[in-house]
Amino acid sequence: MANSVYAYVRDYEAEVPCLPNTWIVVRLDGQTFHRFADKHAFVKPNDERALRLACAAARRVMHQHGDIVLAYGQSDEFSFVFRRSTDSFNRRPSKLMTTVTSLFASSYVFEWPKYMVDTPLLYPPAFDGRVVLYPTDKNLRDYLAWRQVDCHINNLYNTCFWNLVQRGGLTTAAAEERLRGTLSSDKNEILFSEFGINYNNEPQLFRKGTVIFRKGPKKMAVEERNCDIIKDDFWIENPHLLDPATIFQKLGLNAVGVCYRTTLQPTRLLLALAKGGHLLRSISTLPLIKKVAVSSALQTQHLCQFSTGKCLESGQAMTSRLTGKKTKLWELYNEVVYPPGENTTVTADGEESVEPRPAEVTYTKENILYSQKKLWLLAFMIRGLSVDEAFQQLGFRPEKGARILEKALEAAIERAVTEHDVEFCTNLWVEQALVLRGDSVPRIHKGLRTTVSKSNYHYARLMLRLREGVPPVLYHPYRIRNSWHPAPNCPADGAPGWGSAHDILDIQIRKLRRRRIPGEL
Repeated sequence: MANSVYAYVRDYEAEVPCLPNTWIVVRLDGQTFHRFADKHAFVKPNDERALRLACAAARRVMHQHGDIVLAYGQSDEFSFVFRRSTDSFNRRPSKLMTTVTSLFASSYVFEWPKYMVDTPLLYPPAFDGRVVLYPTDKNLRDYLAWRQVDCHINNLYNTCFWNLVQRGGLTTAAAEERLRGTLSSDKNEILFSEFGINYNNEPQLFRKGTVIFRKGPKKMAVEERNCDIIKDDFWIENPHLLDPATIFQKLGLNAVGVCYRTTLQPTRLLLALAKGGHLLRSISTLPLIKKVAVSSALQTQHLCQFSTGKCLESGQAMTSRLTGKKTKLWELYNEVVYPPGENTTVTADGEESVEPRPAEVTYTKENILYSQKKLWLLAFMIRGLSVDEAFQQLGFRPEKGARILEKALEAAIERAVTEHDVEFCTNLWVEQALVLRGDSVPRIHKGLRTTVSKSNYHYARLMLRLREGVPPVLYHPYRIRNSWHPAPNCPADGAPGWGSAHDILDIQIRKLRRRRIPGEL
């Protein structure tokens, strides 16, 4: 906008933006929609064509605004939920409300011929809007539950009311007088005894409304359902819509989950929620369909002495189904709560003592402005080493990445001592050190004279896991076939077996020393 002497009038347009880190809900409601429905001869008590039309308009709004994660509608109203972190229109409530309202109204008119085939549009509908902020996930869920309960109450009343008018022969005033003061059980009894209607068999579109939501945390595709959003099943199945931790807090969990480990299967997670990835301490309260095998996205990894070292190398296995990010899942390992274990176990020979479960801690460092490949080589070097050996090896390296790893190890050790009750900080070893690609930030690079080019800052992401105890002898196992001389940790000569990198190096050095060069003196 051009600056002029009249630009001061913009000062009168000052508007307070919506509070940050809150759920923004834009609720639309039909303006004098009873008159609009009568003029266009909507079927009473529910016109499926009009309901489908409103859902189509809501889908268009969600496709237009990517920050809307969920929409719920019933009758002539729809509520659109924006992400907590949305910065659309600088979180100005007037912009959000007017944009959503106008797009919904225009889409309603645009889709009218498709759904209301035999009914011409006599005049355009009008919708009013309002913006409401909800600070917590619980507040948002209570709001959506309130709207769905309102849908059930209104639909039960309208179904009973219009059956009394259309099939019972009563006038509207007489039907209203008969239903005055009745409870839900009374209305159900009237429907079943007088008209043979079981309200539970009515379509869920009428009874529960319609919820439209994103299929994933980073997906634009939407899915439409007519289901119960008051109970926890819907939110557990789609945890990306809310903060995942609040779902389990509502279920009465003090931590994110519980992992059961045994001495025979140290990495097996017994039961997990479908698509949730979190383990529950009280699984008896869940329906059987929610009890499934271990989710690959949350499977706790453990490198045994004969592992191939590729457990956590795959980026796909680290992708969280809760947030869509890889590092969030890594941090959730710190919140796993283990049940108390027995000190002894009964065997055929009597009671034997059981080794206590070793403590482990995970640590993540984001936005490292350093080469991913260089940092990966240093991280690979310290895998399988004790923390003392890791510090010693990193001290020999002058690179900047070595200093980054040293600070990350110090932070992980401090977390292990303060949060995980590790008695001796030197009794830890690096079980895993992963380096993945982080975010890319565009920048402008100024060259010679007036040349300008565009480039990117590539950030790296470091993930560490420290484990209590003595590091394994063979952390990086290699397959040895037909070795002419067995290494110390290998089987007999000529038989394939497992060996460490030092064993392979020892064999190669022996081969080089025993070789004969033709023509040598």
